[in-house]
Amino acid sequence: MSTTTAINSLDYANRFSWLQTAQLTEFLGQKYPPFAVYKAINDGPKYMMYPREPTPCVYGFRSGVKGIVINSLYDGATPYINAKTMREGMSSTALVTWQGIGHCVESATYDTEGVAKCLRKVDTYFETRGATLPIDGFTCRNSKQIVSLEEQARENFEATPTPEDLTSSSHHAVCLSCKNLAEKDPTIVCQFYSGGNDPDRPCRDCDLPEICIDELLG
Repeated sequence: MSTTTAINSLDYANRFSWLQTAQLTEFLGQKYPPFAVYKAINDGPKYMMYPREPTPCVYGFRSGVKGIVINSLYDGATPYINAKTMREGMSSTALVTWQGIGHCVESATYDTEGVAKCLRKVDTYFETRGATLPIDGFTCRNSKQIVSLEEQARENFEATPTPEDLTSSSHHAVCLSCKNLAEKDPTIVCQFYSGGNDPDRPCRDCDLPEICIDELLG
């Protein structure tokens, strides 16, 4: 039996008899599939029948506990509000916030530069054996802007529109799009720069980019 099992068991020891534990398991088995019951209970019966007197942990406010409470601002597994509640209960700790996404701060490999500022605070705390705490409320910010997939898709679309999109934009936007499209596929788009008043040549009033000179005049 592991140390973790022993510690967890002290919260439940002697609260259930073996018969109560068996009855609870049977009751759940009548309502849910076997695999669901297994995952829900897991080591539960072992905890409930642990052969020791219970020593439940103490909940509530504590002073004198110097440490760091660290959390991602956008953590779906352990919401940020929980970190604030924990910090509120331990007045001598410091709350460190990573302005990032995901569970476990050090797993933010998508922005190693931004999260490094938080991790350095934790490293310093351990290297000084808890003598150096960060400023309470310290926040390390993203070095890259967080955008939704929808916003990213819109930005990508606006940066590289299709030829059909050019006919419904302002003159400045049309010329910018013409240039972007020409750099992407000059063999086709550079033809849009010639043709007089032909509506099929939407780039005709824009400055000819260098990339199209050889394509049209060469």
